[in-house]
Amino acid sequence: MAGTRGAVLEQFLEPATGAPGQLDTSAGEGKQLADLLPRPARGGQGDPEGADSSSGTSSELAGEPGARQRTLQRRSRRRLLRWLTEVMEGSSQLGHLTALERKAVKARTAATYVQELDALARSMRVSKVAEVGVEVLDRELVKYLEDLWRQGHHPSKGMKVVAAVLHCRPELGKAGRGLPRSWRRIKGWCADAPARSRLPEPFEVWCGIINGFVSLDLHGMGLFTLCMVSSYSRPGPLARLRSEDVVAPCSSCPRDCLLLASREYEVPNKVGEFDESVALDHSYWKPLAPLLDALAKRGAGVPSWTFDYPTYAKAFKKVCGRLGLTLVPYQARYSGASHDRALETRPQFEVQKRGGWKNQKKVVRYEKHGRLGKQWHRLTAEQQARFQRCHAELTAVLLHGRAVPWRGR
Repeated sequence: MAGTRGAVLEQFLEPATGAPGQLDTSAGEGKQLADLLPRPARGGQGDPEGADSSSGTSSELAGEPGARQRTLQRRSRRRLLRWLTEVMEGSSQLGHLTALERKAVKARTAATYVQELDALARSMRVSKVAEVGVEVLDRELVKYLEDLWRQGHHPSKGMKVVAAVLHCRPELGKAGRGLPRSWRRIKGWCADAPARSRLPEPFEVWCGIINGFVSLDLHGMGLFTLCMVSSYSRPGPLARLRSEDVVAPCSSCPRDCLLLASREYEVPNKVGEFDESVALDHSYWKPLAPLLDALAKRGAGVPSWTFDYPTYAKAFKKVCGRLGLTLVPYQARYSGASHDRALETRPQFEVQKRGGWKNQKKVVRYEKHGRLGKQWHRLTAEQQARFQRCHAELTAVLLHGRAVPWRGR
């Protein structure tokens, strides 16, 4: 028994040198650009990562005369370096925007906008969308949206196109008031194809998926799945979790917590926020504390997981195929919220805060605890019996690696 448990813990403590998600410390082309910029005066400590914010500035500058000037020089140099990199790698579609205007959206979103603007420009047979008159742009955009609708695209495709145009042409207004026909076309498209959210699944089903991971000796992925369900977290931020962001209980924080999108690594969550704190307060976490301790002891700056999200998603699909399920990892977020509401573990406002939803409308859309029973009754009697057994033996499955036998596909 002890040997099996020790083997499981060793999988969480194995070295993660070069693991996916490790911060890239190589200079690369950035070093060449840095050589072109004036260096700040020597003396004093280097400006820490994330020192662009005004927080802590007074304590930084109070030490010695000239400290403020050196801090401003460091910030100016770092910002100029980022600006040069963005200009060299940027697209002509957004070239007319200033550096701060381009910062209004994330780099990945900006890349998506550039792709949509390039496709729209080819359709309009122009080089830049920014150079087209407003009336002509509205008329041509309506035609382009009609073509996308006929091709069978989802309304989100049209929304991305319009959002890209509004980012490129901020004078048109945030709500698209400068593009009345295009905006009406989007409303009609949404009415023609109402949004359909992924459905939540019972907790027993997720226990079966966790058991499936353990049966393949993928213990870390099983624990990752349980963290997703318990914390309602999005897969991306959870996959980027660092060892020191698994916070052990102390006098100030009496429960195990996850600190998602930690500010030290300057990668915000989906809504642009840092330090998303989630307490792991479900009863099943108490006997699983050794696994959380193992994650926390991997070393400062070391990723908590030995896999990246694409690898997890591929294994998740394989496990679900063996269990006769058709799910995606993101459904764990909705399932956790629905499960807590079904058991009245949390009131609705706590579910909203834990899930990071900005308004009640989002909670109503994604939290559907009434669906859990209907989804459960759609399973076969054999599936129900096996998933219930996986639920009953969850601790043994994860802590000791004793997977429930499954005669799957």
